[in-house]
Amino acid sequence: NKVVHRDDVEAGAPDPRWAGELAKLKGLLDGQKAAV
Repeated sequence: NKVVHRDDVEAGAPDPRWAGELAKLKGLLDGQKAAV
């Protein structure tokens, strides 16, 4: 069950904390693309 839950977190990020982290990472990636 834990493995399935981990996959769910990576795929859908239902946890607000995960959503925030993913948003930060996406922002950093977008910033790098803009810089390049």
